[in-house]
Amino acid sequence: MLMRFAVADTVRRIREARRLRWPEGMAEEKQIDELAAQLTPDFGPWLALNPALEDVSRLSREVAVRLQEIGAVNDPVGALASSLFRAWLLGQAAELLGAEPKTLPVKSSRASQV
Repeated sequence: MLMRFAVADTVRRIREARRLRWPEGMAEEKQIDELAAQLTPDFGPWLALNPALEDVSRLSREVAVRLQEIGAVNDPVGALASSLFRAWLLGQAAELLGAEPKTLPVKSSRASQV
């Protein structure tokens, strides 16, 4: 469940950066499920135990590369750069106004409490 959340969050950020176009007939939810299942053996253990920023970044890069392989993203580096910068900028503004930091561990913790 945590891996799916991380993959879905990366896909959402790339979509919001307007860098994601699913090939015709490809369902987003199904692709997220498949990507999460494929990446769980490599990323699942550390994500469940102690997700570090560099590990989450590596997972995001892998998701973007896999999206390129299936034709949903043209430029994985550009897709991540746009989405990460925008997310960082919005996060900084929100934190400046007193919001709690939106890190994956914080969001994952909240998701597991629901």
